[in-house]
Amino acid sequence: DGCYIKGRANSSGAQYFNRTICSRRSTDGGASWGAAATKLFSPHVFAANPSAAWDPVRQRVVLVFDNTQDGGIMLSMSSDLGVSFSDPVPARLANQSHIIAFAGPGNNVLVLPTGVIVFAGYAHWRNYSTQQPTFWSNVYLSLDGGVSWSQDGPTFLHLGEPSLALLQGGEIILDARCPD
Repeated sequence: DGCYIKGRANSSGAQYFNRTICSRRSTDGGASWGAAATKLFSPHVFAANPSAAWDPVRQRVVLVFDNTQDGGIMLSMSSDLGVSFSDPVPARLANQSHIIAFAGPGNNVLVLPTGVIVFAGYAHWRNYSTQQPTFWSNVYLSLDGGVSWSQDGPTFLHLGEPSLALLQGGEIILDARCPD
């Protein structure tokens, strides 16, 4: 996160962030890293808050991030351990609507040993004149490798920027800020 796109002005408006996702690879367990960060996508993909997880069933890396132009959650996959990634596709609910949320920052995606993909996203609208929640988080599941998604569990009001952790016993913990 934070690679800027050449020829585009930087902006402080979230929907216009001039950034995309870059990666560096380690082939020795993190003892050393490749010298140059490489951009994962074309210059027309505006992306932020990437989170990656290994899918042991499909033998690939799952990358979840938000599209800073339209606020939607995007997915990309790598079947070669991060050397290359597929073109990003929108995360869609069963009714084909694009999941509109922000990913991360932090680790917001998990792949369970069964291959179920889980991610947490948040949304917010600033409303300083009422006591209504302005931040909320949701957890989404995909049983089909990221093709379709469903919301799992309740909407967590007043919570933003969620992260997920998988415990040894199989329980999932959602950790989030309480910006409201």
